[in-house]
Amino acid sequence: MLFPRNTQLAVLLVALLSLASRPAAAHPGHDDDHDEHAHDAGDEAVALFRREQALARREAAAACHASLTARDEATHARLARRALSLGTDPSTLAPALARRASCVVDPETTGGPYYINGLIQRSNMTENQPGVALVLDVSVVDIASCSPLVDAAVEFWSCNATGYYSGFTGISPSTNQQVGSCVNGGTSSGSGPGASGCLTDELTFLRGFVLTDDNGVAEMTTIFPGFYNGRTPHIHVTVHTGGSVGSDGTYVGGEFRHIGQLFPGDEAATSVYSIASLPYYSLGTDFIKLADDQVASKEGYSGYGILSLTNMGSTIAQGMIGAVTIYVDSTATQKDPVASDFVWLHLAAIVLAIALAF
Repeated sequence: MLFPRNTQLAVLLVALLSLASRPAAAHPGHDDDHDEHAHDAGDEAVALFRREQALARREAAAACHASLTARDEATHARLARRALSLGTDPSTLAPALARRASCVVDPETTGGPYYINGLIQRSNMTENQPGVALVLDVSVVDIASCSPLVDAAVEFWSCNATGYYSGFTGISPSTNQQVGSCVNGGTSSGSGPGASGCLTDELTFLRGFVLTDDNGVAEMTTIFPGFYNGRTPHIHVTVHTGGSVGSDGTYVGGEFRHIGQLFPGDEAATSVYSIASLPYYSLGTDFIKLADDQVASKEGYSGYGILSLTNMGSTIAQGMIGAVTIYVDSTATQKDPVASDFVWLHLAAIVLAIALAF
């Protein structure tokens, strides 16, 4: 791919200026999820890097199309059987099949500022948090072998119905500013979530991981996420391989193969947040829509991670199944989300800009 030389030099310049002018964030990740000024000129270089990365993965995935399409049909049949057992019309799962057969590796994105190491292995991470039940049915496919990724740790974490994350309930969802003290020895700069490694509580709700089965499927019971200032409703997800489950139930060793986010979409969110009997209702429905979200639409992530939702009863309040397939490259190692991913991504963008310039 060739660009005019003035464009090449401009991309290189903005990447260098961006890296020089912005500091790396502290544990547990950068706060791009909440900084309304995060997408400055330097992010043009980041976006360019993400597009090039996605193109390379798409080309690698092309050879898998036939086998993955067959697998997706088998997955659809399994979900249809489950829908029937719940009294749900299986025809509502049809949109899921089209997305599952896309055969494109999911792009990487930020782990966000609320990641915490040491998630516990469990199939239900709700911990009695009120909300609409959501069963995540996540199929993980390795494009390196065109087969299910077996025994991979799939981590999930999200905010609760009123926008709070466990570990950070001292962070206001409406302002993203810290209002509680640190409990783990960290110090707050007052500048946003996770400042200086500060945890404001020792809660663990809506965090956990499961291992994929022989079909590459990870199933987690949670609740439909709420929302907070600056973001569309979402659930964070990582895929981790090569490690093992320790005696304390945490995943030890190995490498991150995917860092992404799952999105339930505007229509479902509006319906859920309009249920007067649930805590979501207090937030209203004035959330950032998917098309306007800085991660979903502005970092090369548009169209990926969209959950195919099926009601588990006659109404949405009775719960939903959220199905999605994540395509990963088991030969690619992603940056640990507990570390700053701002610096490495901008460095990669700079390298790309240099390569394009010559």
